[in-house]
Amino acid sequence: MSAEVFVHAVFRKTKVPSALEKYWYYAGIVIMFLVGWHWPSVGLWMKSINLSTYLIVLAFFLNGFALSSDSLLESMRQWRILLTALLITFCISPALVYAVRLVIPGGDSLLAHGFQIVSLVPTLFVSAVVLTRVARGNAAVALNLTVSSNMLAIFITPIIVRLTLGASSSHLNPTSMIGSMMLTVLLPTIAGQLARKRWEVWAERHAKLITVASQCTILLFIVTGISALPRSVISPSVLTAAVIGCVALHAVLLLIGRFGGILIGIDEPEKRALTFCSAQKSFVFNVLLCEHIFAGNSASFGMAILPGIVYYLLVLTVDSVIAQWWNTHVVEEEEVCVDLLIDD
Repeated sequence: MSAEVFVHAVFRKTKVPSALEKYWYYAGIVIMFLVGWHWPSVGLWMKSINLSTYLIVLAFFLNGFALSSDSLLESMRQWRILLTALLITFCISPALVYAVRLVIPGGDSLLAHGFQIVSLVPTLFVSAVVLTRVARGNAAVALNLTVSSNMLAIFITPIIVRLTLGASSSHLNPTSMIGSMMLTVLLPTIAGQLARKRWEVWAERHAKLITVASQCTILLFIVTGISALPRSVISPSVLTAAVIGCVALHAVLLLIGRFGGILIGIDEPEKRALTFCSAQKSFVFNVLLCEHIFAGNSASFGMAILPGIVYYLLVLTVDSVIAQWWNTHVVEEEEVCVDLLIDD
């Protein structure tokens, strides 16, 4: 009996509500948040053995293992959407946050640097594709955009970090950072692709199990991130500023992605894919950059990662609602069309 069949059998025998099976990941986020907050020693122990690096490698190996090889080639054919998505992700988004930092008080604080890091990371790997599919958008386009942005981020983000974070990144060597990211991101992805070629039938049959394993790595990142938060400086005002900033950034990126699709004249399913891919930001890449920039400084890492944690939780919640609304909206439009055809 496969692991996937076993899991479903357990759910049936124990009569666990289908809602729990459907929303287990959200419950897991809450549990990991509580573990990291009430037992920070767990996350600090994970950091002490450098578990984050191994989790990043595992996450990108699983991403590579889950990807169809054809998707990597197809991404080059969607050049108009691809260029628009990359422009939003690596140019417009970081430039907007940088401009805001120049005009607001505290623009050079660790919290502001955390927002800058959120703005320049690539698209969230699993969620953007899944939500696009739920919203009846073009999931293949979403996958292509996600793969492309994550691969190019290895070479682009170290340069953007150096340009936008100033003194905080003065100790970083973009070349060595690119080399390090190739080891932790590119090579595991390639290894995942090679493993998929060997076990492609198994990978397709157990796609859901691979997704669950990938999501579990992110849950562990939440524990390490929450554990590193400096309790003494996380005041209600700081938390409020993080939430407001994340809401504003997310809303702006959703609008930019939507209007970008309108400007280049693509169809509605592709617009929805571009909208989600423009606004969703990789939490794994966020952790990776914070590890590089604030290596050895747990307090600075904790404050800088706060916007990334808040943004990730916000994206999962808000974009799920948007995807469900789009799904219902399409259904309603189809029902109207059917009624008109019947009347005719």
